[in-house]
Amino acid sequence: MSDKKFKISQWNQQSIRKLIMKSAFPKLAISLAILNITACGGGSSGGNEEVTTPPVNQAPVISPTSSVVDEANSTAIERNDNFTVLLTIIDSDGDSISGTAELGNVEVNLEKYSGELNFTHQASFVAPEAGDYKVSVKANDSKGASTTSNVDLSVLPNTEDVISHLENSVSGFVSGGSYEGTELLGISTSASNVNLGYLDIPLNDKQLAQNESPYGVCGSSVPHKLLEVQKDTSGVTVPSSDVVYPMECFTTTQAKSVNKKLLKAQTAISSYSSATSNLEYTAQNITVTIKTTVDGTTVSSTSTGSGITLEGNMHDVICGNYTLSKTNSTYLLNVDEIVNDIDELIDDNNKFTLECSRTVEFEGTTFNSSLIGKIAGEKVIIDALDPVGSINEISFSVPYDNGGLDVGNICVSTTVEDNSGYVSEALELTSSDGLAENIAFGQKNDANQYCLELKNIEGSYHVTQTVTDGSDNSVVNQSQSYQIVKNQAPAFSVEVPNSISLNTNQGIITLVEQSDVSDPEGHTVTLSGQTSIDTDQAAGEYALTAYATDQYGAQTEKNITVTLADNIPPTALPVADAGQDQSINTGSTVQLDGTSSYDDDGDQLTYIWSLDSKPFTSFASLNNATTATPSIKVDKAGEYLISLVVNDGTEDSEPSSITLNVVEGVNPISENIDLIIVAGSKYHGFSGSNYDEVLQAQTTACWYVGALDIDEEGILYSVSTVQSQAIQAVDPSQPLCIEQGPQPRKMHGLAIDSNGKFWGTSDLITSGNQRTKLYHLEKDGTVLSELDFSGHEDVIFGIDYSSDGTLYGIGFTSRQLVTINTDTGVTTFVATITPNINVHDIDIDTNDVIRVLDKDTGDLYELNLNGEQLNRTNIPSLCTSCGWVSIATNK
Repeated sequence: MSDKKFKISQWNQQSIRKLIMKSAFPKLAISLAILNITACGGGSSGGNEEVTTPPVNQAPVISPTSSVVDEANSTAIERNDNFTVLLTIIDSDGDSISGTAELGNVEVNLEKYSGELNFTHQASFVAPEAGDYKVSVKANDSKGASTTSNVDLSVLPNTEDVISHLENSVSGFVSGGSYEGTELLGISTSASNVNLGYLDIPLNDKQLAQNESPYGVCGSSVPHKLLEVQKDTSGVTVPSSDVVYPMECFTTTQAKSVNKKLLKAQTAISSYSSATSNLEYTAQNITVTIKTTVDGTTVSSTSTGSGITLEGNMHDVICGNYTLSKTNSTYLLNVDEIVNDIDELIDDNNKFTLECSRTVEFEGTTFNSSLIGKIAGEKVIIDALDPVGSINEISFSVPYDNGGLDVGNICVSTTVEDNSGYVSEALELTSSDGLAENIAFGQKNDANQYCLELKNIEGSYHVTQTVTDGSDNSVVNQSQSYQIVKNQAPAFSVEVPNSISLNTNQGIITLVEQSDVSDPEGHTVTLSGQTSIDTDQAAGEYALTAYATDQYGAQTEKNITVTLADNIPPTALPVADAGQDQSINTGSTVQLDGTSSYDDDGDQLTYIWSLDSKPFTSFASLNNATTATPSIKVDKAGEYLISLVVNDGTEDSEPSSITLNVVEGVNPISENIDLIIVAGSKYHGFSGSNYDEVLQAQTTACWYVGALDIDEEGILYSVSTVQSQAIQAVDPSQPLCIEQGPQPRKMHGLAIDSNGKFWGTSDLITSGNQRTKLYHLEKDGTVLSELDFSGHEDVIFGIDYSSDGTLYGIGFTSRQLVTINTDTGVTTFVATITPNINVHDIDIDTNDVIRVLDKDTGDLYELNLNGEQLNRTNIPSLCTSCGWVSIATNK
């Protein structure tokens, strides 16, 4: 019988999201320009509200939050601009959205919005003539439901329109020109040689200063004043100029034509007023703000505008009942004077206007001038008190794990209050990680709670309450996070088979019991369907289905195939599994593994391994070839094909084969070898503190060994006392030597540091005094540096590192132990090794035990770092007359 995995299917249902329902209240705004107080109806009258079930398919919703931008992302749209209407359209059912947008007689299809702002759709147009328009938007979902909305569009005149207007309405206007680097729309020159420059952008501080104190030679092309041309959807407005240029600007002919004092005075007054008579520009805009706050009522005032700038001999500038004060040739009204009089000044719309005039003295006579401007203002009342809200209680109809299951409801009780009668409240279920969309609660139920169905909602969520009053003050509150868990369907035990074979005429056999099903959340599970079979029927194959259902309707089905037969079917063949192909180095011992072989009948298996092919010169063979885990030591590079056949006592399996891809390479020194000694061309391996010999190998591939050392990966390296030899990686177990790179000279010492760099000592250099060198090498023989030894000893062969990174060496003739500075080559005396032995090489293990070998006697000495003898052991198998002796420890 074979037990295999069975499938668990789950019911998935489409969730229906509810649209958020918010009360919207206009702002309470009392201004001096226009007083609009709009009472908002709606809202609860204190009675219970009926909760209705939304229709199956909801139409798309076009958000009132929209925008209109041109190609430069500016919201100021001018005639002939290419512009885009940006929209937010959602469908609570998740249906796809299409639609159109219409401007005048131009209709375009809605497109998906691909920018970075919070919009979903867009429509593109070319701006018509200046004016106010409405773009009609229609959105459809894929099920036929639709909705419409309008987007307001304001189109301004463009630069061509402004210049055309100036050419038609301003005498002496010439387009183009510039002033101190600023491009102008154009310049006009009056009969009295006063120049005006026109811009369609706000004036900067320097330009405003120029307007306050006009300068320049009469008749010069430099503007005496700069004017900002105003444009709106109704067209272009050219502001009047209040420039009064001095009498010197009159020509001699003009001056001679004034032959009477009165006419001369009138002419002078006219010239003073020529630039400003009949002007009604607003010199100041004053706002008095009354703000209601938690701490009480505060009053503040602000003023904007450039004031009135005049030239000539003026007595006063008077606006209404107020005399303006002059600062740096500019007349401004002190706004503090307005605050106390504001209620007497304003009209029914909470605004006021003061007309301004002046008096001029000419040759001792005072004359009244005409209107030169006005001051406008307003009174604004602001409610700055935030509403108050709180989330009082949150409950789940099916509580689970500090939250609830997605088969129930979440209900929320809240409180709201405000100093005004206009307040709205909106509740949303918000994903704590921000990855899921917010879900809006519906209206309150009869229990004065907001409730939301949790179907198909899963993850960490919190409740967000937003309370907004009639002045658009708002407060946002959040609850703690709750875990909403998906209700998992019950599961059948893995012990329940997918298929089973039974004999006929055995009565009713139960296949699934109540104990075979469980629920992840511990809910009650009902078992139904076909849970047993009556075997008292004809032989054949029968398909049964059992159902496990929890109390909330989550269900899993289990399909079982039952084969009824009178005879037991023949046994199946066993299956052999020889494992995976491997890539290894020569000299490696490979442990084969056939334990993954199996027999569906459960019979005991026997194993037969065979080496089907190997390299021609290989002597490799299988060890323990009739066990589940034989081994083979590969001795030559090439492919080794190995097969496995298993037998269940009756039948053989099909063969299972693997390939060993073997390349020539050096393996780490075996873990059971603690010490390597080379004498002549013979390698000896020793194990344990008694130095039991476990390896002896002869090789001529890397002989004339001058010194040995083992790196941190366990690879043995050697250098040679023969110049033609090279740095070698050595595997004495094969034996195999692989050249790494050339050595700079004959070498008698080798030490590998913790960075894997090689340090070696040279042979004797006899020019002058005898000495040796210290070489710093890469593994491939590249020389990084070389130093002459100096200090206590300058002829050193054997070297090695202690555990703290200090390099030690042995004097060649003195047999004195020294430390070596690898930056300078300076040696420092440590101790003299006794007795006087013939030492070629030294080695220091990880316990800082120094080993040196007397090549004449075969005695191995153990010393501490102070040169004191710890132990002596004779190695009888060493050849004491075979030349140079080298030593390395593997620990």
